[in-house]
Amino acid sequence: EGCDGNASVAASSFATGSDGSCTCTGAVENLHFQFHFGLVSDVVSITKVNVSYSIQDIYSAGCQSLRVQQGGSVHFLQDQSGSQLVEARSGNPGYITGLPLLVADCTLVDGSCNYGGRRDATVPGILPGGKCALLNASTADTQEVKINFGENAIFGCILDLTRAELKSLCGGTALANGFVGYLKMLPFGSTGSSWTQIAAFGSVPNDAQDSADFVQVEESPRTETLAFTDSDAAQKASTSTCTGAVVGVELEVIYSSFGK
Repeated sequence: EGCDGNASVAASSFATGSDGSCTCTGAVENLHFQFHFGLVSDVVSITKVNVSYSIQDIYSAGCQSLRVQQGGSVHFLQDQSGSQLVEARSGNPGYITGLPLLVADCTLVDGSCNYGGRRDATVPGILPGGKCALLNASTADTQEVKINFGENAIFGCILDLTRAELKSLCGGTALANGFVGYLKMLPFGSTGSSWTQIAAFGSVPNDAQDSADFVQVEESPRTETLAFTDSDAAQKASTSTCTGAVVGVELEVIYSSFGK
């Protein structure tokens, strides 16, 4: 028999015979579920559920205990009516949206990478309150904000400077390596003693040394040629200009679903 909508399995009944036997009529023998799913407004959703069952009568001579066989099954069926089919994906070793991106360092040994311990990707150099930490400052108060897989995000910090300080940094010789050598947030990759490899899968072991488990971060060349606009009319940092400065790092992670 089958169940649809608000249908339900009829209640079983129990009876004893004059010979001391017991009978249970209408007991469930097998129960089977079919879940239909498909794309509804670009979201995978359950579209229909079918339930089928069979019943049995159980007889026990002398009303003794006995073993009763029951069975069941669950099947998921994809609707074929739409033009787009839902593609099954592996849950592991794929990343999970919202969990940290996994990264590692690479130390070259005889021309090959020796990968350091896998760790969460973070953005360094942000002090509590949002101010920028300086690269050579000795402070343990910096926050390392995690970069989560599948989540677009912008991280930043605030650098408070007077006009005189901006002129000294941008127009003088104080920043021999530019702002990249001044702010803790900016050094990145091989030139910044930072991580250079991203784990290709979310399940890469901590001690992995297989190059297929990592994707190297491709770094674009960057140079800083600082120039400070100084005029009699510019009396505040907000109306002065420092050009040619590197003020951010953009990380683009390209990924695809994994599995058949």
